Amino acid sequence: MKTLFVIIFSIISISSFSQTDSLELTKWRTFEEVGEFFLKRQAPILIYLYTDDCSSCQIMLDSTFQNSEVANYVNALFYPIKLNANTNDTLTFFNGEKFARPINSEYHSLVSMLLADSIRFPSLVIFDEQAQGQAFYGKQNRDSIFPKLIYYAEKIHKSTTYEEFEKNYFEAYPPGQKQIMTHLKINWIPFDEMKEKQKVEPRKVLIDIYFNYSISATMMRTHTYNNSIIAAYLNKNYYCTTVNAKSTDEISLLDVTYTNSGAAHGYHDFAIAVLQAKMEFPAFIILDENYQLLERVQLYLTPEKIEPIFQFYGSNKYKEISYKKYSKSFKGSFSEK
Repeated sequence: MKTLFVIIFSIISISSFSQTDSLELTKWRTFEEVGEFFLKRQAPILIYLYTDDCSSCQIMLDSTFQNSEVANYVNALFYPIKLNANTNDTLTFFNGEKFARPINSEYHSLVSMLLADSIRFPSLVIFDEQAQGQAFYGKQNRDSIFPKLIYYAEKIHKSTTYEEFEKNYFEAYPPGQKQIMTHLKINWIPFDEMKEKQKVEPRKVLIDIYFNYSISATMMRTHTYNNSIIAAYLNKNYYCTTVNAKSTDEISLLDVTYTNSGAAHGYHDFAIAVLQAKMEFPAFIILDENYQLLERVQLYLTPEKIEPIFQFYGSNKYKEISYKKYSKSFKGSFSEK
């Protein structure tokens, strides 16, 4: 496994209350079980590495992984495995290779494979569906573990570095605060109002298709779209509206009426149609003045990465050159700072 990068976290004090004897809320799996499950359904894998004599490791097991929010998120979106680095068991990795603890060695050989030359505890190793992984070191509490989980569970690693995402995450969700009241700078308008405005003054249309259970989609609304530079440009050049991916309302566009037929896990037929049944969030589409699709994006993007997309279509440059050529020479508001 390639360790993409390492982040060392300082010790954060958390409750010393022990739940060792209680039922484990995180549903830990064995390597053999996860290997079988992964063949049927690809999902990110979380491996928690600890040792017998590591007090911080035990605190994470008793507190962090016993936090109901953390446990529910991990159980729903990951295959979680805990690995005792001192075990003498022979373990079969996902590719069928067997690992054992070498004679006179302090740690199991699988630990050396996962952590390479930087063996420290506690540690998290997270693999995505393509078996690319990353190690995170140090004791994690509820606040510090969530951005790491979200980064892989919601596929943010495909578009954004962890450093960028963590910074944006803690701006949106400061440690200790679970909910934040945010003043939305964008003039989000109802879908039908957008259509009425379009008759009077045609503009490009941004439709944010949101899913309430996607944390990164919420961050797009409260941080990326809500950036003062992005919001000002969108308010001037676009009509911005939203569609709940699981709405039960009727949505009409270009003489077609879409409803929520109850198929495809309860997603609205409009969302299914415009996302081509690829229900991944965050997601937004850009339409021209005649409601023709110009762009579909299903990634978490920072303000710096989203600005050239909005300007490319908002300025009509898409009629002259390709986005690839445009983005190479683009000098945006953020690059000037």
